[in-house]
Amino acid sequence: MGGLILRKNDLKKILSRVPFNCCPSSLSDGNASLALLHESKAEMAREADAFIAHPGGYGTVEEVLEMIIWSQLGIHKEPIGLLNVDGYYNSLLALFDNGVEEGFIKPSARHIILFASTAKVKDGGIGPTSLSR
Repeated sequence: MGGLILRKNDLKKILSRVPFNCCPSSLSDGNASLALLHESKAEMAREADAFIAHPGGYGTVEEVLEMIIWSQLGIHKEPIGLLNVDGYYNSLLALFDNGVEEGFIKPSARHIILFASTAKVKDGGIGPTSLSR
């Protein structure tokens, strides 16, 4: 995920995903790439106390959506947050709101995602300055 993964029982350590385009070319062929991505997501889900995505591209959005789906399915209960810097995720949040209005997303599922416009270090950990649902 183009974001931060807060590790269980150790908020001072942060697992961070390496952007996919930084992988060695020998690892970025079809099957190896998919295996690495799946393994990385599984580790992220096992080790995280929270998922926080900062502005990113298609891969970041895909991983945020997958964490939302996993939350709906009960695979994890960790919070999912968007660091909405300069309103970067406003359109995505509006899409979620529209999904609720049109009946495709349950109102309770819309509240899975948290967002904040800024973050700061507080009490040895990283947290948003204010969260919204």
